[in-house]
Amino acid sequence: MPTKLDTRLVIISLIVAHTAAVCLAMIYALRYHPALTLSYSSPASLTPTVVLALSFPVALIFGFAEFSFGYFVSFYLYQMLVGFLFLNTFTSRSYDHNLAAVSALCSMILFLAPALFFGSRPRTAFKLSCRAFELVLLLILIFAFLTILAGAAYNFRIDYGNLSEFRTELFTARLRNELRFPTSLMYATGIFSSALLPYAFACFLLRRQYWNAAASLTLMALFFPITLSKTALFAPAWLLFVAMLGRLFEARIAAIASLSLPLLIGLVAVLVKGHNDIFDLFAVRMIDIPSAALAVYNEFFAHHAHTYFCQISLAKIVMTCPYQEQLGVTLAETYGLGNYNASLFATEGIASVGLMLAPISALACGLVIGLGNCLSGRLAHQMVLISSSVLCQLILNVPLSTALLTHGCGLLFLLWYVTPAEGFPENAASREAEPRTQTDLEAFDHRSYKAVIWQTLC
Repeated sequence: MPTKLDTRLVIISLIVAHTAAVCLAMIYALRYHPALTLSYSSPASLTPTVVLALSFPVALIFGFAEFSFGYFVSFYLYQMLVGFLFLNTFTSRSYDHNLAAVSALCSMILFLAPALFFGSRPRTAFKLSCRAFELVLLLILIFAFLTILAGAAYNFRIDYGNLSEFRTELFTARLRNELRFPTSLMYATGIFSSALLPYAFACFLLRRQYWNAAASLTLMALFFPITLSKTALFAPAWLLFVAMLGRLFEARIAAIASLSLPLLIGLVAVLVKGHNDIFDLFAVRMIDIPSAALAVYNEFFAHHAHTYFCQISLAKIVMTCPYQEQLGVTLAETYGLGNYNASLFATEGIASVGLMLAPISALACGLVIGLGNCLSGRLAHQMVLISSSVLCQLILNVPLSTALLTHGCGLLFLLWYVTPAEGFPENAASREAEPRTQTDLEAFDHRSYKAVIWQTLC
């Protein structure tokens, strides 16, 4: 039985190794995608050493922190900032590189403090009864299906002509930017595909209702022909992957492995075959592009007006905004690199208030994530890990405000708060190294994965 010390050593080692792998992936991205990194030279040999040295104290923090929603999100954003700090030393994009590095470091520290350590396990003032809980899960499936039917009336596309056209759409989102839905339908598609269906899948899986879990995955996949979103396309496989990691490993290790394993696959592919689509998908798209986005946003907003949060739809109602289009579209038109949405460090930070005040914005965002820790504090780690796995990917690529409103992260917080622990099988064995409370949700056995995978294929 692994001890606490053993687990912490594994976590620290994994994070340091992951940091080195991110730097290596960035070097290959420089070689095969020079327009993305815009480098004037190869990275100095000292750069990886400096980045690795900086990663060690952060790895210690992750090693001693307990798992939470904030832990999951923090690791994703940490590795993104590692990639940016590496890229920042040799990119030729025009901005204050020294100030950007200091701002990124301060932002990371101020974000991690509340996101990792702010949280409690409050008694719920209100929670659903078991019957109401079952009804909510059923309604999620029904309304997700109705949303798909409504969306299909506006757009339904499965013919891309050839594989090259399909690949181009995945990386540039040209057709997706041209889609127009009613506002209510646009919000519904984002909320169901990113938050509600992953939540339903996690609940059904933990309740051993495998046909319903498979139905959740099927509905998620059906959002792709409507929205042309990469999230909808890959979310079913991603949820199964994260759920399996949660079964095999302690929750913190599973969170780290959810990024480290795809990155490893991408690096092995590029070492064996040279430049290929596997590397582009698992390394460039998942790891390098979110990091490179910080450099792009730094350059753009070093020469253009800041938004002061006017990019948030509700804020545009009461304030004048210098940008009529979404920031992702504005950046796409300027740089020609596809729909360039970016994380909270780029949007709520660099774009909204500039480099000097970006750490304060990061602290505020960390407090919001800390609120999610509080609202999910009663739940089993696997429940939080699985149900938030799609949103963690989104938070890596979109503003936090967009994740909260458009993609339903705020609604997921509420569902976590009212989820009844007694709505899950009492005899399922917990996989956590340390039981958190007697009312925690129980883990599920290995047969659940076989059942869901088999039923999904059927």
